[in-house]
Amino acid sequence: MKKTILFVYVLFTLLITVSCRKNLTHISGANASKQEYIINLTIPTDEILKFKNTASASEELFSVRARFKDVRNGNIIDVKGKDRLIKTTLPESDYDVEVVAYIRTTKKGKEVYKPYSTKTSLSSDDLISTISLNSANPFIDLKIEEILFSGTSGTTRDQYVKITNTAQVSIMADGLVLMEGAFVNSQHRVYTPDIIQTAFPVHALYMIPYDSWTEIGPNESITIADQALNHTLDNPNSRDLSEADFEWYDGGFNSIDLDNPYVPNLDKIFCSIPAAWILNNRGLRSFAIGYIPVSTTSYLANYTYAPTFIDFTGLVVTHPTIYSFPNEWIADGINLCPASNWQWNTFHSSIDAGYTGIGSGKGDPNRFDKSVVRKRNNMGELIDTDDSTSDFNYDGQIPTIF
Repeated sequence: MKKTILFVYVLFTLLITVSCRKNLTHISGANASKQEYIINLTIPTDEILKFKNTASASEELFSVRARFKDVRNGNIIDVKGKDRLIKTTLPESDYDVEVVAYIRTTKKGKEVYKPYSTKTSLSSDDLISTISLNSANPFIDLKIEEILFSGTSGTTRDQYVKITNTAQVSIMADGLVLMEGAFVNSQHRVYTPDIIQTAFPVHALYMIPYDSWTEIGPNESITIADQALNHTLDNPNSRDLSEADFEWYDGGFNSIDLDNPYVPNLDKIFCSIPAAWILNNRGLRSFAIGYIPVSTTSYLANYTYAPTFIDFTGLVVTHPTIYSFPNEWIADGINLCPASNWQWNTFHSSIDAGYTGIGSGKGDPNRFDKSVVRKRNNMGELIDTDDSTSDFNYDGQIPTIF
């Protein structure tokens, strides 16, 4: 009888212990048990053939990285891999994972890298996974590091955008598109049709020329200015942008723009402002970079957008023709608006779930001489969680380019 009681007690203790161990898999955070996750990467041969004339089963991958997002608590962990292998030890949980890697070829005597990516989900039971990579947005690792939209107290034509390469390989920026949103984040209207789930409404599109051979090395940046001039000659509080990498220039009969002939111009695809494109200097519009995988002629013919909305008098108004830019073509985007004026975001949350800005609102003179700058982590790397509220310090800082 005593042996039977002892056996039952031991069995009961073991069941409780196993049950407690199983429950550990539902704990997220510092107290969660940890386990090793292994991801093996493959690229379909036909994908490689699109980029190279030959395909090899031993094709090496470069700048391999994975972002693990814990679906239980939202924590994000970035992990670097090597060639076709990603191995990391993380708290036991369920994860959404995005993987990016590059393959290399040689064009015009230079090494050129093309990104491939995929998204997958892993549970605490998926310890080893094999996933296939597909062709990705060519600028997936380019980030908007800084925007000076307010200008200085003497001028707004010293606006600029700084774009930084966060990959471990060089990226060719030819074909990179800069764009500004058509709607303001300070006025929430119901537009019909509503396309924000799938596309970004834009009113200005400019592109780095395809023949510029613009190479951005790892952790390097390019600066694109409104007017690439030495603005300190007219305003000592301004900055010298005469050595910017590009400028957006609006020539023509009605233009009020000035051109630096020594700085290459962006190709103008479309702008709803007839005289010259000037960034909204209160920072009320969203801004993005991306690419157009079709010809500009085809884009302009097939992506027009003329939504309707109800104005303050109750009348149905048709918005002047602008364009829709598919979200999948966007590499990085930022919602901008002063906090006191913010009403909505004109990006889908997959592009930017938050917003950032400068100043307290209407006509705030303190917004001048400041730019919106992305934060860096303790490793000096740019932070990008697709949430500008977290990724940028609100109210900006003194511009980094002079």
